[in-house]
Amino acid sequence: MNLKIIAVFLFFLGMINVFPQSTTNMEQINILLDRICKDINKNSGTEINFRYDSPPNMGFFQNRLEVLLTEKGNKIIDSSFANTYHVFLTIENAGVKYNNIFKTGLFGDYVVEREIYLTGSCNIKNNGKIIFSETTNKTVVDSVNYDDINKIENYSLPFTRGILPAEPLAPSLLEPIIAITSAVVTTILFFVVRSK
Repeated sequence: MNLKIIAVFLFFLGMINVFPQSTTNMEQINILLDRICKDINKNSGTEINFRYDSPPNMGFFQNRLEVLLTEKGNKIIDSSFANTYHVFLTIENAGVKYNNIFKTGLFGDYVVEREIYLTGSCNIKNNGKIIFSETTNKTVVDSVNYDDINKIENYSLPFTRGILPAEPLAPSLLEPIIAITSAVVTTILFFVVRSK
């Protein structure tokens, strides 16, 4: 008798899925900037002459990159000597794409696949030779709660905003029908089990 009630409770519990708090789009971009700085740190010396040459709308990242490089042990100096590591970094584009929309469970929240990307190039010269050259194409893909989109975007930074896919219509229509049917079945089971 009690096993049936527990089974029904576990069934409904399985249909509800709790989704964790989403990181902001800017936090995800910072993760990509950190990856770029790791590549620079790995392929250069401790002292670097850092040159950031990007479009004006990407100039926002220069200070953050300098902080990350310093945190990784690099010392940024202003030097024209050939034996200094000269780092030339360009970030051409940064942005957010929201791809697929799906539900976490039968009665769960809508979730959107989020792709954050940075594109550009990085060259490192030492003694007049290019010792590292890379087309920077960094991405991170995860999922975020549809209702959290306004919280994770920064409206003063256009590259943290993306175009949302339309919410599917079919699951929205099915939820009330399933909820009512489930409530009726639960009530019937409760009285059937109780009468025995």
